[in-house]
Amino acid sequence: QCDRVKPDLDITTPDEHHTKLNGGSQQVIISGTASDTGSGIKQVSVSVDGKKYQSLTLSGDLWSFTTTLKKGGHVVIVKAADNANNIARSLVTFVITK
Repeated sequence: QCDRVKPDLDITTPDEHHTKLNGGSQQVIISGTASDTGSGIKQVSVSVDGKKYQSLTLSGDLWSFTTTLKKGGHVVIVKAADNANNIARSLVTFVITK
C-alpha cells in the first residue's frame, strides 16, 4: 500500500507567545516531535530566520536544536519527510526583547 500521508510534526518550544526578557544574544532551544506511522521518518530539518535548512537527529520521536539569536523577531520552520517523500512543515514565530 502506498503512503500518501504527511508525517505528524509539532514544535513544542518555543511557542508562539514565547518572549525572552534579557538583552543581548540568547541561547534558544527549539524542540518538538516528528512521527510517521506509514513509511517512517526519513529526515527532520530546521531553518531559522530564512537560513539554510540543517538536518536534525531524532531520538525516538523527539528532536531538538539549540541556536543563539539576537534581540528581535524570529521565524523557525521545521520540515519532516517520510520515506515515501511526503513532507510536513511547521512554523513558529517569537520575539526576543531587551
